[in-house]
Amino acid sequence: MSVWDDIMDTPADAANMRIRAALLRAVREHIDTFGWSQTTAATTLGITQPRVAELMNGHISKFSLDTLVTLADQVGVHVTVEADALAGDAAMSPSEAAKLLKMSRPHLLTFMNRGLLPYTLRGTERRIRVSDLLTFMDGREKGAALVADALGDDRPADNAREVPTSLRATEDGLGLTDILSEIREERALIDANRAKLDPHADAQLPWHTEQRPDQ
Repeated sequence: MSVWDDIMDTPADAANMRIRAALLRAVREHIDTFGWSQTTAATTLGITQPRVAELMNGHISKFSLDTLVTLADQVGVHVTVEADALAGDAAMSPSEAAKLLKMSRPHLLTFMNRGLLPYTLRGTERRIRVSDLLTFMDGREKGAALVADALGDDRPADNAREVPTSLRATEDGLGLTDILSEIREERALIDANRAKLDPHADAQLPWHTEQRPDQ
């Protein structure tokens, strides 16, 4: 329990305020740590100096969860909220969740539409429970670790495309298909960029073990 539970009307409102307070505090501490002036902070955060003053003075009521998530993302602040801060029916919009996950909103919606990320409807608006989002994030992290092992750096490019049978049964449930796709797209982009600079450079990359015919 916290002071927010005493002054807010519902558990959801109290949880929302706890998360906002954690984000606001983290951004303020970041500004203090780097000794930024209000001018520097305003430029970095993309807000006005009066808004920076409100932030530094702790006027939490003037900042929505979405705004605070954006500000935290602007300075690269990552906040871990204790489990008890997420009690009740705290929920957020897909846009807020996408920012926390550092992915595009359309990409997040694909997980929601496939049933990998539960959501509820408030009228016509979709809302994601914070507890469900944390479960989803945990599954993604575990899935990424499994994929990293499956695509070990010592594997040839052709073999790296094969997912072990033991993973195929769970890859959809963990969203591994999308993680694999992201990894392959990233590797393809790296290959393309290096090829522009040096046609033979990709032979040095860890996922390429065979020499080109012309070498």
